[in-house]
Amino acid sequence: MGMPFDSLEEAEKFYVNYAKISGFSVRKSSTKYRNNDGAKELYFRDFVCSKEGFKKSSTIKQTRGHVRLGCKAKISLMKDGERWKVHSLVEGHSHVLCTPRKIHLLRSHREVTNAQKSLIDTFRGANVSTAQTMSILGMDSGGYEEVGCTERDIRNYIGKNRNELKDYDAELFLNHFKEKSEMNPSCYFAYKVDRDNKLTHCFWADGGARKAYGHFGDVVVFDTTYSTNKYSLICAPFTGVNHHFQSINFGCGLLNDEKIDSFMWLFEKWLDAMGNSPPKAFITDQDPAIGAAIAHLFPQVPHRFCIWHIMKKVTEKVSPVSYRSEFLEPFKACVYGSETSDEFEEKWWGIIRKFKLEQNEWLSTMFLIREKWIPLYFKDIFMAGMKSSQRSESQNSVFDKYFNKNNSLIEFIHLFERALERQRYNELVADHGTFDKSPELATNYDIESQMAKRYTHKIFYMFQKEVISSMQCGSMMKFEEDVQVHIVRRLGMGDSSNYREVSFNPSSQAINCSCKKFENEGIPCSHIIVVLRNNFIDCLPENLILERWTTTAKSRSVYDKDGVELQAQRTSGQSSGRKNIEIVRGFAECLNDAPVEVCNVAKDMLVELQKIKASHTTSGSNNPPQCHAPERPSPGCGKCIYDISINRSSITYSHNS
Repeated sequence: MGMPFDSLEEAEKFYVNYAKISGFSVRKSSTKYRNNDGAKELYFRDFVCSKEGFKKSSTIKQTRGHVRLGCKAKISLMKDGERWKVHSLVEGHSHVLCTPRKIHLLRSHREVTNAQKSLIDTFRGANVSTAQTMSILGMDSGGYEEVGCTERDIRNYIGKNRNELKDYDAELFLNHFKEKSEMNPSCYFAYKVDRDNKLTHCFWADGGARKAYGHFGDVVVFDTTYSTNKYSLICAPFTGVNHHFQSINFGCGLLNDEKIDSFMWLFEKWLDAMGNSPPKAFITDQDPAIGAAIAHLFPQVPHRFCIWHIMKKVTEKVSPVSYRSEFLEPFKACVYGSETSDEFEEKWWGIIRKFKLEQNEWLSTMFLIREKWIPLYFKDIFMAGMKSSQRSESQNSVFDKYFNKNNSLIEFIHLFERALERQRYNELVADHGTFDKSPELATNYDIESQMAKRYTHKIFYMFQKEVISSMQCGSMMKFEEDVQVHIVRRLGMGDSSNYREVSFNPSSQAINCSCKKFENEGIPCSHIIVVLRNNFIDCLPENLILERWTTTAKSRSVYDKDGVELQAQRTSGQSSGRKNIEIVRGFAECLNDAPVEVCNVAKDMLVELQKIKASHTTSGSNNPPQCHAPERPSPGCGKCIYDISINRSSITYSHNS
């Protein structure tokens, strides 16, 4: 009794250590305050056994069990001048004490240390799961018992951080892009708020995405995905393929719905970011709102539906009686193997009549829109080797490894950028592989060795298959004026479907094949290679070398619509967005159970910060974008929706009534 301590914190630490040795857990209990010259002063505090008291009765069934068993053990502390002294001590417990091996599981003896918090934050940024994080901490500490906290404590720490940031989430999200645009003017960002100042739409594309579009934006796959953030905003990335046939990102949007107007807004911002240069083709799923938006904004751009999605629906739309191997094989042959529209229609209606599917509404609809998804109708359109939105889904599956439905917006964008960084690193690895190594040749043809130096490795090996295939083909030639017409067929196969017609003009070296592989994929087919070899042409003509598949595909500069060269800048170090998060968390931790004096100091600091911010606003400096649109063009109308676009370090507002 009467044992003195310099501070309440010191006394608490002493009793917690005593409890750890004894085998029980401690929690704070009653407090008493007194008036000290007009100020409220804490002068009495109880620390009790965690099993003190009894659980209040409740009609709600719970499965966690009872902790409080009426234990009387406690220590009471009273302030005496500037020090604290033990006022009373009850040592006896009404329950069995914990064994030393289980002490680390008691709540007052568990703590996520600052070092562990730093590691957890780093692991979260690398998309390491909570279970994996606990495993790593266990290995680093010499066992789970030595970690000092449980997996649940880690989850609680993560959840607490999210709760602390929830009131600042949209502002941190928008400030992140404002900072990026200031660091690199090639970054583009636009967002939209509703009449309640809630963020409803946003789109972003950094300099790397815009440059990638300038090099490889001929074919764009657009798809939507879900469960990427806790606000249920729909993630809508724009995707293409690079010269290594890898998925690349052309920007991304978040939308609060899938209405036509929302997609119209997104496509308009995307097109603005890409210098008002539309692609040569779009691939999307069969969404009517997306289709309507593309038809309105890109009327001249071929729009094709994802054949993979459609074929996947066959099992749902065709009855089990009809859907069996006798139906599936000829149906696939009809869809994928038809060479002409007459051949397709003949096969289609033959299958429909054979399996009595004349009344199937879905198949009837699919036939009416056949030009949107049957390959033969767009084999003369360049599609960069893509026939479905699986390319976008493949990218989404990569992003899904980083996202979950509990992500805040600022967490989402940091994870998105980590996933994008990994994607670009894979491209860098492929670039190095093409530069550092030479591919294996399969023939002695000069044309193969020529393209081994021009194509990237991935594309070269696709071309090499055509070279090898050409060795198994024969041809017959006739002249039509100055043009050679070659009938090329695969030797040993008499099926007429294996015959291809190749037209070749020796003077201009213009050449095309009826298979349309070059037009559709940008890689010369085996039939063309046969004709070139028959004409003793050892080098592939330049008109048959698509620059986007070569090692020099990214060598030219790309400019925005104002003629400014786009720069892909990799941000190094810690962003101010991440620093802002840490500042908010630091304030929250300081104010947690803080005395009145600390809270008053924090309020004074907040007032001073607001004054500083206001002074910067009046001096003309750019304000960071807010969740609530700053400097509204027409304040007070109450029926307005605002668009804010950030490009080249400037902010543009548009006002829609």
